Amino acid sequence: GAWFGNASDYLILMLGKPGATGNAGEGANTVKIGISKHVSGVEAQVSKGAGMPDVTDGDIVAGFDDSNPDGRTAVIAVKWSYLGITPSEGVTFPISLAYCQDGATWQTLNGYRGAYTPSFMTFTTAPMPPKTPLYNTETFVKTNSAPLLNGKIVDNQWNKFTSFSTVGENQSSSYAMMWDDTYIYFGIKTNDKTHITETTGTWFGNASDYLIIMLGKPGASGNAGAAADSIKLGICKYENGPSVQITKGEGVGAASDGDIIAAFDDTNPNGRTMVVAIKWSYLGLSPAAGTKFPISIAYCQDKTTWQTLNGYTGAYMYMFKEFVTNY
Repeated sequence: GAWFGNASDYLILMLGKPGATGNAGEGANTVKIGISKHVSGVEAQVSKGAGMPDVTDGDIVAGFDDSNPDGRTAVIAVKWSYLGITPSEGVTFPISLAYCQDGATWQTLNGYRGAYTPSFMTFTTAPMPPKTPLYNTETFVKTNSAPLLNGKIVDNQWNKFTSFSTVGENQSSSYAMMWDDTYIYFGIKTNDKTHITETTGTWFGNASDYLIIMLGKPGASGNAGAAADSIKLGICKYENGPSVQITKGEGVGAASDGDIIAAFDDTNPNGRTMVVAIKWSYLGLSPAAGTKFPISIAYCQDKTTWQTLNGYTGAYMYMFKEFVTNY
């Protein structure tokens, strides 16, 4: 039916050209866009005023996602050209937004609840704000002597170790990083001494005691391994030896022998250590000071207890910490 009949769970966006007044879709220079998720798929409906042109492919793009168990999201894109306007700063639009939950419950920008609304809120385009890092940038230094790559850590081969934050039962874990003209190195120490059994499956199935390193090329964003220019590397110690798993974005090539070295050592009765080396050339980069990487590191002790660099606990992690190479 009109405007989704008796359905609930729909979004309404009302947008007017600069200076337009009246109910969007009823005023001459306004448009009213609705989007709902039906059993048969996403449905969008448009009501436009006489001053608005017919919609052609790409003028209005509307998407609805309910795959997240914590809620749903909707995205709408309206072309500047459909509104007959040149994109620029300082353009003022009359806009209203409303989400209908169940026919009677609305979340609204300015009070719209399904009836005509003669008033909009005013929005004005502004310059892009300066980009600020998600985290303070930290440095890791160059080494003139490569560390052991068998999983054992000799402290005098590494720069300082920094303690992780812990989610769950308290454990002591720490990490260090450095680089040379061939590799970027990661060293991890933990006092976790538990033993795991042979397990299979994606990301080590039900195993615990594994390390995850997520590394992006300079400027990469999004979840490592899902973003185009990032990789997600995991290493776990099984009964028959270390196992390494990698998820990579399409902007990162397949790893050849020597591109990634990962080793796990649990011969020390006081805990276990891990060493990972990733070649600069695998990332398509030349070794140099001043190179900034988005990085996250996490050690999983028992699926609920994590020692992490910035809060990663197994779910998608959209924010990295930034590290920069230095001498």
